[in-house]
Amino acid sequence: MVDGAKELTLPIFLTSDVGFEVFVLYLLIREDRISTVFEFSDHELLIPSTINLVPACVLLSPLFNRDVGHATFLKLPQRFKDVNGIIINTFPELEPYAVLVI
Repeated sequence: MVDGAKELTLPIFLTSDVGFEVFVLYLLIREDRISTVFEFSDHELLIPSTINLVPACVLLSPLFNRDVGHATFLKLPQRFKDVNGIIINTFPELEPYAVLVI
């Protein structure tokens, strides 16, 4: 998807919401700073696209295991730098807090 959009100089269209996109960008920044996976002992996390703290137990299980799927969640935001733009399926009234973060 990213390669085709880059070749045609088109933006990519993401069907997820802004909250998820901010979350995957947060994962990339967290990886650069801490370089560790989430742990079940992380009780509550401050994720930029959310108003309230997020309990670690509600995160997807691959985020807790570097060998299984942690890298998959990091590949998407790493490729954002290669595209000419991103169109996200949302509007400010739906996700006012997450839109302000991005």
